[in-house]
Amino acid sequence: MVQTMYKRITGIRKARATSQGKPVKALLVSTDLRPKLESGVKPFIKTHKLSGEIFFLNEAASAYTKRISPGWSGALPATLLVKNGKRKFHQSAFTYEELASAVKGI
Repeated sequence: MVQTMYKRITGIRKARATSQGKPVKALLVSTDLRPKLESGVKPFIKTHKLSGEIFFLNEAASAYTKRISPGWSGALPATLLVKNGKRKFHQSAFTYEELASAVKGI
């Protein structure tokens, strides 16, 4: 699972780097339960030198899934793209190329 997460983060990093100077923002959100925060999430962030805006949700999935996308079951990975008020939700992993294409398609 850590390798899969790292592959997704790598694609996001590349997308962020290629869009410098453009109004693009990547927010990383952890939905891990509180016990995993110290033993899993924070070490992952430090090991992979993640930066930017990182959020830790401290609520049940039922409290936020429908606000993000009405059809979302809460399954991960998931990505919400927002551009000029338009929202596009993807419940799948992205390669860099797929992410770049999805961003252009909004």
